[in-house]
Amino acid sequence: MIEESGALTALGEGQRQAWSYLAIGLFDTGFSFALLFFAGFCVLIGTLILRSRLIPRVIGALMVVAGSGHIVNTLALILSPAVSDRLVPGILLPVGLAELSLALWLAVKGVQAPASSTPC
Repeated sequence: MIEESGALTALGEGQRQAWSYLAIGLFDTGFSFALLFFAGFCVLIGTLILRSRLIPRVIGALMVVAGSGHIVNTLALILSPAVSDRLVPGILLPVGLAELSLALWLAVKGVQAPASSTPC
């Protein structure tokens, strides 16, 4: 039976710490790229809300702003982490407001599509 500790004993303490630090850094970068996809989702959902009028248009506009905020924050995080540290509180406040307002609207009010004249 192969044990996981056997592979790690071949590395010195400094090498194990370096690999751990690399894994943490790669996780942050991967999470940042995943946020780019989520930003596209927010912009798409916001655009669909603006067009459908089933949910208040202000929430759709907020979701488009939220997607833009995610894009700016993620690109700043990838390109210059120092700039991203200064942007985080201000740029993520409208993002949180938009996502919270959509979640609350859907949880409390929901969406009621108009009844169609043709049966399914």
